[in-house]
Amino acid sequence: MPTASGETEAEPRPLGLRFVVDALNNPPATGNELRLLARDHGADVVPSDFRAEEFLRATDAVRRIFTATGDREASEAINAILADVRVPTELDRLADGRWVLRPSVGPDAPAAWFAATAAFGLGLWMTERGHAAWGICAADDCARAYIDAGRRSPQQYCSPRCATRVRVAAHRESARAQRRSTARPELP
Repeated sequence: MPTASGETEAEPRPLGLRFVVDALNNPPATGNELRLLARDHGADVVPSDFRAEEFLRATDAVRRIFTATGDREASEAINAILADVRVPTELDRLADGRWVLRPSVGPDAPAAWFAATAAFGLGLWMTERGHAAWGICAADDCARAYIDAGRRSPQQYCSPRCATRVRVAAHRESARAQRRSTARPELP
C-alpha cells in the first residue's frame, strides 16, 4: 500500500505464507506450475530442475509443521527442515517495493527452495505471533492447510465455507436429537 510519502507500506498479512499454503493445498506437478504459483504470490522463480517426487517429499515435510500438535513439535519440524536444507538468507526487495528476508536457494533446487521458504516463513510467523498460528482444517472432510492471521480466537477451519458447513451440520444434528428426545411414543 502506498503511503503519503509514496513508499510502500507492508500489508498486515503473513508475507509469503499464502504461497506456502497454496502449494500445500494444490502441489505443483511441473516446474511451470510452480513458476506460475510463485508469480501469483509476487516471487520470480524459474525452476530449472523440477522433480515432482522431490517436491512432494518437501510438501510432506512442510505439512508435518502444519499437523504438529503443539508449539514444541512445530518448532522441531521447522528446525529439522532448516537443518536439512542449510541455506543462507538474503535481504531482497520485491517487485512491489517491500523488503523481504528469505532463504537464498537457486532455481536448480525448487524442492529445497520451497522447504526452506516454508520453514523460514513459518518460523518468522511463529516468533511474531508467539505460537504456531497455522493448522489443518478441522472439518472432517477437508485436509487443507491454513495460516491463522486473526487477532481473536484461534482459527480451526481453512475457510468460512468449511466453518459454516460444520456449524450447519452440528445445528441440524442438534435439532434432530432434540426432536427424537421430545417425540412421544406411539400408543397401542
